[in-house]
Amino acid sequence: MVVDYRRKQQNYSYTPLMISGQPVERVTSFKYLGVHITEDLTWTVNTQYVLKKSRQRLYFLRQLRKFKVSTSIMKAFYTSAVESVLTGSIITWNFSKTSPTKNACFIVLTGIRINFETNTGDNVSATLVLR
Repeated sequence: MVVDYRRKQQNYSYTPLMISGQPVERVTSFKYLGVHITEDLTWTVNTQYVLKKSRQRLYFLRQLRKFKVSTSIMKAFYTSAVESVLTGSIITWNFSKTSPTKNACFIVLTGIRINFETNTGDNVSATLVLR
């Protein structure tokens, strides 16, 4: 990875980076340890990915509620499947203040109403800080 700290966005010609005689291709974004990093360091791609993944898992949580599964099982599912996705890269959300999907992620966090006493909305953030 080549990091360029110049503020002016101009088309600089870089000499190709070679590893074992092969040039390394330039990409606009890549995934590293589950976090999508873009060349301009906006976190829009990452927050969209987290939002999509959390909504997919919230669907299954709604199905559990629909089938009248006990709240302890729903809480365990939420903690392991949904909360882990939402809080896995929560540190990047602060840096995506201009991202329109940042608000959508927080809506997902605060919009969870499952009727169990913890891990809803702000309590998720509070438990993350306390850990």
